[in-house]
Parts: sequence; structure tokens; C-alpha cells
Amino acid sequence: MHQPTGRSICVMAILTTVLGMFALDAPVTAQGTMNQLPDPMNSKDLTLYLERYVDPTFDQWIAIENAQDEYYEKFAELRDGKIAEFMRSMGSMQSAMPSREQMAVYMDDLDDVNRLIRRLDVAFFERVIGSLREDQVPGLQRARLARERIRLRSGVSGQMGMGMSLDIWNCIEQVELDEAELALVDVEMREYEQRLTKLLRKWNEQSGRTMLTMFDEIEARGFADMDMSDPENMDRERMQEYMQAIQESFKIALDLAAKEAAKSRALNAATLSKIAAVLDPKTGWKLKRSYLGMTSDFGMRLMAGDMESAWQAEAGQRNGDVVLVIDRLLKETAVPEETRAMLVEMRDGFIIEDTSRIDRLVKGMKEIDPMLVMMESWTTMSSGGEGEVEPNDTMKRVAEMRASLKKREEAAAEARARVAGSIAELKDARLDRIALGFQDDEDPDADLMSMGDDFLAEELAPSGSWVINSMDIRDISRIRRFIGCEDWQFAIVESLHEDYLEEWNSSVTEIEVMIARMEQGTREVVAKKLAEARKARLGGLIRARELDDAFFANLALAMSDEAAPAIQVARADRLHDHSMVAAESTIGMTMAYFPASVSGRPAGPIGIVIDMMEDISPEDREAVLEAVLSTSERYLESARELAEQHFDNGARFEEMMKSLVSTSMSGAEDWEVMQEVGRRNEEKTAPLRERAEKEHEALLDRLAASMPAETYELFEKNWRLKSYPQVYRDPSNCSPIFKRARALGTVSQEQTARILALEVEYELAWEDLCDRMVKQMSAQPRASDWRDPETRDRMMDQMSRMERIQFERDELSVRTLRRLARLLDAEQRSRIRELRALGKEIGDDGPLEVNSAVAQ
Repeated sequence: MHQPTGRSICVMAILTTVLGMFALDAPVTAQGTMNQLPDPMNSKDLTLYLERYVDPTFDQWIAIENAQDEYYEKFAELRDGKIAEFMRSMGSMQSAMPSREQMAVYMDDLDDVNRLIRRLDVAFFERVIGSLREDQVPGLQRARLARERIRLRSGVSGQMGMGMSLDIWNCIEQVELDEAELALVDVEMREYEQRLTKLLRKWNEQSGRTMLTMFDEIEARGFADMDMSDPENMDRERMQEYMQAIQESFKIALDLAAKEAAKSRALNAATLSKIAAVLDPKTGWKLKRSYLGMTSDFGMRLMAGDMESAWQAEAGQRNGDVVLVIDRLLKETAVPEETRAMLVEMRDGFIIEDTSRIDRLVKGMKEIDPMLVMMESWTTMSSGGEGEVEPNDTMKRVAEMRASLKKREEAAAEARARVAGSIAELKDARLDRIALGFQDDEDPDADLMSMGDDFLAEELAPSGSWVINSMDIRDISRIRRFIGCEDWQFAIVESLHEDYLEEWNSSVTEIEVMIARMEQGTREVVAKKLAEARKARLGGLIRARELDDAFFANLALAMSDEAAPAIQVARADRLHDHSMVAAESTIGMTMAYFPASVSGRPAGPIGIVIDMMEDISPEDREAVLEAVLSTSERYLESARELAEQHFDNGARFEEMMKSLVSTSMSGAEDWEVMQEVGRRNEEKTAPLRERAEKEHEALLDRLAASMPAETYELFEKNWRLKSYPQVYRDPSNCSPIFKRARALGTVSQEQTARILALEVEYELAWEDLCDRMVKQMSAQPRASDWRDPETRDRMMDQMSRMERIQFERDELSVRTLRRLARLLDAEQRSRIRELRALGKEIGDDGPLEVNSAVAQ
């Protein structure tokens, strides 16, 4: 079979870009258009725009939502009509390079559908105008521009690099400026929005012509009638000439769009500097860091096919670790005042120095167009054995940018080392853990973990927990309640736990700290320490298992014989956690032997039984415990074997990654090696996973037979909640906000009754939508089966359905929050962050005067 050359790889990459907009594995939007078209304005975005620019009252929001409902109805008609027709017409362009005529028809059809979407947007905003006061109308125009910028970044323009043109509002939202700070930057942002929208219009127009320009160039070079239906049997020389023509023509086409792209980058850089100047140094640094992180992450990933550029892509975000870790340490009471003062000085000095580094990097990013850099990288790759390609000015700038990013990362690493060194002198294990950039899973500030360490872990070293966390006081309290400890036994259990923690901190925690230190430093340094870190990790897992076994053995000796079955069940649950962590500690691989779509740590059925034991009647308790004990041994054995296989898979994968670091293979060769290792690992893992799934089902069947139907229904509900975290961990879920609203001391009985009624209505609707999402996820095939075209079609259809349900759920939450805000007064709303900017009473801003003149 013909093996791809460097040049054929280059052309395949170009074809991926050309045809990526038609590919079945393209990202799926909420309307299932595979990123070809913009979604309708959802309530979350609309609220963001209108509250930012217009500040409507509750009564105005009622009229706005009525207009939005009509807008959704019209958009649904369009989605099921013209858009569906447009998506079907793309089928003929999925199997081969489209012709110039096909591309022209596609572009015309795309323009037609985009015009229809624009008309719906315009009609919606025109309806909204009629509900506003005269002084609010200018703000609505800014909201219209924000929506237009979203439209301009969709479709072909987005595929051709439009996403690189960031809107600085995205950075501002990440930093979360307060009202006073927003007022300071708003003056500059008004002019910025106007100018950016105009530039994006020109960029969109030019980007839309890019593909046609490429085809015109190809035809001008004499390849108008090139037949690509059977490339394997084509004349080799003619094929190479054609590939070179595609490559050169595509670059000519991109050059035209790049000139427009540069104007947007220059505007962003200038505006960023102006608005950061009016903020305090730390906030300004956060804003610039956010911008650099977004631009370098998107751009640098396109700059070459080699792994080094992908690693450097993270540098924009990783440097924040120093400041975040220091801030976390400053919250700890164990830090002495002298050390605290030193940390503050180190943090503030780092911010000043890093701001200067960021400014130089942002200036350099203005001169680099990511799509053109990608083309230059492909040109270098395509040279194959034909000799070295002399780097041009673009690639020289990229090399300089990479070097600057690396120096910035080294500066951050040095700062981190100084922090770790100063804390190590205190000989406090918890502070040591924080200084190294990681905390306990249950730590409320767990999001402060080192992004740099995370990235290196995913690429080179075992990820997830280094070693399973010790059982803390919450775990012990849970076990104590489950086994039914009497009051006089509390002291015994606490004493056993204290001894357990002392042993843990003197052995397992030291191993964790040692592993973390091994995984600090550059990519090459980490790669050299893989085997040593892996050996240490395995030792930590074994030692943790020994300490847990000893604790449960001592607990059984201290308790009565009647508690023995419950203690055995609690131990089985902990063994399940050990298997999960062992599996997770291998290149991010998981042991999801529940539905194939589940990601993250699967929920153990035994743990769910423990958590809901209070809901199980005393007469059923013995049968349930017996059901667990009679099947858990086989279940846990299958889980352990699967975890060990994952650990073994990870060892081979790590050795492969280590060798790739020290070789000069191309990105394509890297990928082939990784694919082969993945295939072999899957062959070894598949039969063990099937056994684990079988034993899991046996345990569920045994539990079902031991529980009344209504109890097992509750068990299944709890299992779904924990087995599908990506469904139920919904950041938009209103339930916690309802509880905080009811807990306000000033809420009247009438308000409480209305809040409860709204809460029940919301939770029923929310759970129904979640159940629909779970059904879609549970029907998805495994990732390893996606190579089959029919399977991929089914998967894409399910993903499309999934995202439509997600759209419905987000709509439900945003609108419900506004209804909740309406039930509270201004003072009460001010005490709940999520409700502060969701509308106000008419009296808060004078009487509502409808803008009848504009409405007419």
C-alpha cells in the first residue's frame, strides 16, 4: 500500500482544513450544524449582553422573553427547513476534495442561510426596542454588535482562523471586574466594540472568499480538471505537482485574509494596554495574562505539528500558578508573619516582572498569524527527505516567540522553587503540598492546582491523584454512621483515625511530595524521571492500601461482632476507590465500566449503598449488606485486575512518550506510534473491562433483588447522579441558589411559599432534562468504535440531540433565576451574587416609559 510522504501529509492537513467544515467529527453546536452556522441567541448570552449594556427592569424582561420565544419558534422553523436542507446538501462534499463549482454553490447557500439568521436577529432586536426607554436604546445597539460579532466568527470564517480574533470582553469576564472597574474600562470599550465589529466584517468577507481564491489559483496553474477519485493509482509526479499547487494556492489565499486579521490583533493589543493601565497592577496583570493565555493557546497549537509547540501553548496560562499558590498560602493560619510578608513581596515582584514579559509577548503575537504559521509548518514537514527548508521571517518570529514563552515559564518555575523552598523550612506537610501546586480533592480551592503540572502529567506522567487521599474526618464520620457506632465508641474510632493519619503523614504524604518534586521542571527533565516517579507512585499506592487494611482490621477488633458486616462493606467501598485511583494514575485513562460514555471516576455502587443506608428500612438492611458481601469480592477482583492493566498500559505509554522526547520523528510518525500503542493497550484491556462490566451488573442485580422497588429506584437515582458528573454537575443549576434565597433572614412566609413552588417546578423540569441527557450518553458507543462510519453517524446524531437538550436546560435555568429574582426585593437580591444583575423593579429606576416612537 502507498505510504504517505511528507508532502502528502501536508496536503492531507490542508484538505482537513478545507473539508473540516464538512467533516462528521467537527464540533457539534447546540443546533447540530457542526459549527457551520451560529446558534440562536440563548438566554445566557442575551442576559449577559442586555445586563451589561441595557439594564432592563423585570417588566421589560417579560416583554423581552416574549420576543425571544417568538424568535426561538422562527429559528426552529429555519433549523428544520432551510438549515436542514443546507446540511443535507453538504453530504456530497464529505468524501473527496470538492470542485470549484461545488465550493461556490456551498458558499452561496451558506450566505443565504446566514442572511436568514441575521434577519431573525434583527427582527428580535427591533421588537425589544419597543419595550425600552430612550436612554436604553444606545445600549441595545451595543448588544446588537456583540451578537453580530458572534455571527461573524461562525462558519467558514471561524474555520479559517476567525476564532483567533478575540473579543477583549471575554478576558474581562474571566477576570470578573467589579462595577467601579467596569466603569473605568467602559469608555474605552465603547470605541473598541465599534472598531472591532467593522474589522470583523471585512475579515469575514475576505475569509469567506479564501477557499474560492484557492480554487482559482489551482485552476490558474493548470489543474482545473484534476480527478482525485482514485489518488492511489494516479501518476506519482503529477500527484506531487498537484499537492504543491494546493499548498501554494492555499497560502496565497490565506495571505489576503491575514492582512485583515492583523488589524484586529493590533486593535486588541492597543486596547488591552489602555484598559489595563486604569486598573490596579494585579488586576491588570490578570487581564493581560488571560489575553495571552487565549491567544497563545489558540495560535501556538497551530504553529507546528511537533509536540514542543503544543507544550509551549500552555505557557500563557501556566504562569499564574505562582500568584495563585502564594494567595492560597496566605490564607493558611500556619504561615508565620515573617514568611507571610516575604510571600507578599515575592508575589508583587513577580506580577511586575511578569507583566513586562507579557507585554513583550503580546506585542510579538501581533506579528504572527496562526493560520499562516500552520502553512509554513506544513511546508517544512512536506520537505521530507528533500532537504531543509530555510526558515522565513514568519517562522523566525515563531522561534523567537517560543523562546520568550520558554523564558517566561522558566521564570515562573524559579519563583515556584523559591516559594517551595521558603515553605519547606516550616516542615508543614499541608503547606508543602500547597506550595507544590496541588491540594486535597475536597479542598474548596482545588481549582488553584498547577495547570502546568496538569499538562505535563497528561502528556508524560501519570495523571489524576498521585496517590489516593487519606480518609479524613468526613470519611470516618460517614463510616461511623454506617456501622452504627454508639457514643462511647466515638473516642475509640477517633483514636484509631489519629494513629492512621500519623502513619499516613509519615509515609504516604512524603511519597506524594517526592513525586510532585519529580514532576517539576521542563519536559525533558520530567521525561527522564518517569520510571523513578512511577516506582514511587506504585510504592505509595501499596503503602496506602496497607494502612487502610490495618485501620479496618483494628476497627473490627474494637467494635462488636454485629458491626462486622458493615465494616466489611465499608472496607470494600474503600478498596473500590483504590482501584479507581490506580486506574486514573495512568495517562488519564479511566476505569469506566459503567456506561461507556462515563468520564471521570465512576461511582461505586457500594459507596452509594453506604450513603443511602438511612433510607433503607431496618428489616431490609441485613439483606442489602448480604447482597453486597456476596458479590463484592468478584466485583472488586475484576476492578483490581482492570486497574492493574491500566497501570501496565500506562507504563508502556510513558516509555513511548519518553522515547518520543529524545527523537526527531515527525508529528505524523508520532501519531502512528501512539495509535499503535493505544491499539495494543485496548486489546489487553477489552476482555478485563467486559468482565468488570459483567460483575458490576451482577452486583446491581443482586442489590435490586434485596431492596423494595421504591428503595432501588432511589439507589438508581443516586447512582446516575454520581455516574454522570458531566450531566449533573451543572454550573447553571439553580437549586443551591434557591436554598440560599430561602435562608435569607428577611424572606417572608409568602415569599418562602412562592420560592418553594418555583423550586419544585424547576427541579422537576431540570431532572427530566437530565434524564434525557443520560439516555443519550448511555447510548453512545465507545471511543474505540468510532472508526466505523455508521457508528460515527449515530454518535454525531446523539451528540446533536444531547446539545439541544443542553440548550433547553440552560434556558430553563437562566429564566428560572430571573423569576426567582423577581420574587425578592432589591436588598435581598443584592445578597445573592447570581441575582444581582438579573433585573430590577420599575421603581428602582423610575417609571417605565415605552419607547413608542422607535417602536413604530
